[in-house]
Amino acid sequence: LKQYRLGVYLMINSDTGYECTIHVGPYYEENAFLRFEWSPANAGDIGYESVSDFINYLADHCHGITRHSFNITRLDFAVDITGVRPDDLIIDIAGMRRSAGDYDVNGRTETLEIGHKKGKRRYIIYDKTVEAATRRVVMPQVTRFEARLRDNFSTSDLQSISNPLLPVRVEEWIHITDAVISDRRRIMFLDSCRYRGKMAALRFYSSNGRQQMREWLNRVARAAWWEPEGLWREGWPPIRFKLMVLFGYRVRCRV
Repeated sequence: LKQYRLGVYLMINSDTGYECTIHVGPYYEENAFLRFEWSPANAGDIGYESVSDFINYLADHCHGITRHSFNITRLDFAVDITGVRPDDLIIDIAGMRRSAGDYDVNGRTETLEIGHKKGKRRYIIYDKTVEAATRRVVMPQVTRFEARLRDNFSTSDLQSISNPLLPVRVEEWIHITDAVISDRRRIMFLDSCRYRGKMAALRFYSSNGRQQMREWLNRVARAAWWEPEGLWREGWPPIRFKLMVLFGYRVRCRV
């Protein structure tokens, strides 16, 4: 409620206990009068029906509101990777820098934030297992990659949103052995990657040197499971289709 005067929870799937948040009455004029926050991936069919009923209610009782009048101010796309911790990974997003991080008492990374907090594109990589433990939930080791897109999308823009995972390169420390390190320059680069992060380590090189280091590290330590196109194709189109239908657009569906 930092930006709104009133916030309420609305149950949208009683079978799972799933809720959404509604904020009303902004403190600042640039914010919309009403803000609706929910996770389409977790809502289920019942949740979509409840949201659709809520939008219909607003359209019937609030002058000027239609299904097409909604804007999307933030869109999160999350991927969960099992069996790894954030510190097992070497992460690089071209043109962006690490902005913040949280660490446990032993110095292990719990959360890594890349990109400006108010930027249009930001990435959060965190230990989902640790986050679950704060809610007293026990789960296998999971690291979550979360891309946060912050813009004033219209609902019709859902068709043209590009894959935010494509700029992300992921390598694994497990592949870094003495056999693949051939000179002191690479040893120093890897030490800097481990303690400062790959993006900070690359700033010490010229543009040509950065490209060479990226190509070498990707060749010897690339995470085979990191397939941005496949992850996006598997996760986004089904949700996009449901959202387009929810907001009143005709969408062609190939069978």
